[in-house]
Amino acid sequence: MSVLARPAVALAATLILSASIPLAAPVAASAAPVADPAASAAGWLGRELASGGDVLALNGATDWGLTIDALFALAAAGVGADQGAATAAKLNESGEAYIGAAADIDTKWSAVAKLALALQVAGLDPSAFPVGGSSRDLIADLNSALRPDGSFGSSDSAFSHALALIALSRAGGAPTTALNWLTAQSCSDLASPDFGSFGWDNNCGSPDADATALALQGLLAAGLDSADPTVAAATEWLAGKQEPDGGFPSSWGGANANTTGLAVGTLSLVGGFAGAEQGAKYIDSLRITCATLDTANTPLTEDAIGAIAMDRAGFEEAVEFGLDEVNTDQFRRATSQAIFAFGAPGPGELTLSGAEASLPTGSCAEPSQSTGGSQSSQQSTPAAAGSTSSTAAALPRTGPTISVGLSALALVAVIVGAALVAARRRQQAHIGADPQPGASSQ
Repeated sequence: MSVLARPAVALAATLILSASIPLAAPVAASAAPVADPAASAAGWLGRELASGGDVLALNGATDWGLTIDALFALAAAGVGADQGAATAAKLNESGEAYIGAAADIDTKWSAVAKLALALQVAGLDPSAFPVGGSSRDLIADLNSALRPDGSFGSSDSAFSHALALIALSRAGGAPTTALNWLTAQSCSDLASPDFGSFGWDNNCGSPDADATALALQGLLAAGLDSADPTVAAATEWLAGKQEPDGGFPSSWGGANANTTGLAVGTLSLVGGFAGAEQGAKYIDSLRITCATLDTANTPLTEDAIGAIAMDRAGFEEAVEFGLDEVNTDQFRRATSQAIFAFGAPGPGELTLSGAEASLPTGSCAEPSQSTGGSQSSQQSTPAAAGSTSSTAAALPRTGPTISVGLSALALVAVIVGAALVAARRRQQAHIGADPQPGASSQ
């Protein structure tokens, strides 16, 4: 990586919104190829967690926000309960590394909301979060950041606000003022092409698919339904952003797996979304499969099976050059959110409870066939590299889905990082430079 590229990666990484009880035995994994794209993707994320000491990090710096996203993804896919428990234990022992001190709640409330939700998904109690020999009530902390107008802290947005609504709804109910504040952030100008959308400024003028999708999740978690005018308008606006190939673009750039996973999952949760299967196929076309490994001269190995690229350019870069520390971080961010397009419970029900204990492996070995009438494993027919490789029945996997993972700032980091990786790859191809590690993230 060039000297100029490194600070840019570091700057992007620091924008991310961004713990240890050992298990008695290593996390178990299944042995056959995985037909379910969600399980395959979650298997790769789980293996990344396991190899990193149950957290995700870059250059030795733990990224707690991304670690939480991966935990949500395991719960969404219904696999890796043992790994999820190990990761949750690290989160539960993270102290104030991610959420800051109680006195910082005015600026750290969104991190508190995300961690509280992660603990809820893992079956832990956010009202008794251990800190320095004592405990903090993260739900009480979050409520303390609520202002008279219904916003949280010194700075609020529809995206972050939705996370707080989801966590508070799971803890017994979101305050009406908080719900009303979020509703008021939608574009209400009937003459505007942005009507119904949410963005980074209140009302019209800065529509964003990620913000609109997560705002919808918050409204639904707080008790609204598809008949509510705000929900209906946001749903119509978001559904209209799907492109012919199934992908959804963000306001930062073109179609990508992160935005598509969040949008497809949210619209499926609302119900009646005709583009769910096409959206899932778009994402599955960016997943590394056994068929991808058949590409001539690719350095990819079975360790990468299940990983999902942010976009087509990122996928093709990986096929040509493999995965290293920089683009592996991008794949982690994309996979953790893209996975929700394949099906998951809503935010009020997302849980590790009932998930399969083991993680799927990245093995491409054919399952052994028994002549004694035992069950045989299902597997998909290999497809061309970069195309949908799972069976049609696996798309979508279980119906409605919802994502609660990646912040919009993380998406900025992924997009910036992808551009830098592409530039670095081209440079290496011409001058033969050795791969260099990327900058650490928070």
